[in-house]
Amino acid sequence: MTEEYTRADDLWFFDGSLIIKAGQKVFRVYKAQLAARSTVFAAMIASETPQNQGGEFIDGVPVVVLHDAADGVHVFLRAIFDSSYFMPFPEPAFLEDILAILRLSHKYDVGYLHRRALQHLSTEFYSASIEEYLEYKKKTSHLKYRSNDAEEVSYGFAVINAACEVGALWLLPRAYYDACRRGFERLLFALARGPNEGHVRTFLSGYHYLCEATLRAALGCLSGPVDLCPQPNSCKQLRDRWRFIVFQPPTSMPFTVLAQMEELISPNGSLSHRFCVPCYESLNSKGFRNCWNDLPSYFGLPGWPELNAMKEAAMNTGSS
Repeated sequence: MTEEYTRADDLWFFDGSLIIKAGQKVFRVYKAQLAARSTVFAAMIASETPQNQGGEFIDGVPVVVLHDAADGVHVFLRAIFDSSYFMPFPEPAFLEDILAILRLSHKYDVGYLHRRALQHLSTEFYSASIEEYLEYKKKTSHLKYRSNDAEEVSYGFAVINAACEVGALWLLPRAYYDACRRGFERLLFALARGPNEGHVRTFLSGYHYLCEATLRAALGCLSGPVDLCPQPNSCKQLRDRWRFIVFQPPTSMPFTVLAQMEELISPNGSLSHRFCVPCYESLNSKGFRNCWNDLPSYFGLPGWPELNAMKEAAMNTGSS
């Protein structure tokens, strides 16, 4: 083997019958096992015209060249050949690994890994109602990150890019929403780094619509006091707090209002204990739930029922 390639020691089986080359990495694996997992690889292997460059061989073993990132191929092949590496939810997993496996299992038609990756992501990035989202926020995430900037909004855009690539549209509303909750400067930084132009346009358009919707919902909370309010002065002070939040500079929207929206709607939030019961129930029936119900439409997506049907169809096409 020439020195220009790096052997992946954990995926170099001495009796392997096929070598996969991706970038500067090479992997020696088992042809039959790979063909059994992937219809695309099975077609490559069965083809009378080999899918390698000019019939290349290394140590007498045929080579198949993949035009994919080497690190992603490494993770993908390890998930195939090491059954303990990429376990189903709720086992922890690195987000970077999930996204790589999602893309490549879709490209090479490895159904069980594709569904497993979708299950990991759907658990973290799918909430069809505001109540589901608030319930999710109480739980500890099972996702892990290799990078130190795990909280950066760029991770959300990585999910958006991958979900669009494989058609997992039901992941997008939550991923967009999570991005909108970040500070505007962090958003601009992330937008400059990762998403393609189409995703940037979609995000900025949706951000605009979400700003408008949350502003309308927040303004609805300023009316009052409601009938039967036993503490009009106290509830008025809380509404004044809303006025201060709502009329922040435009770059603070919808970041601050969304955070307050979640606090307001949550039954265990501090605001629910500070407003009187009639005022809280009145506020709770305002437009924030409608914001969530309409969230997909802000980003040009189908409604929640159709997205849910897509999710169920993708997740129920076989065992994980």
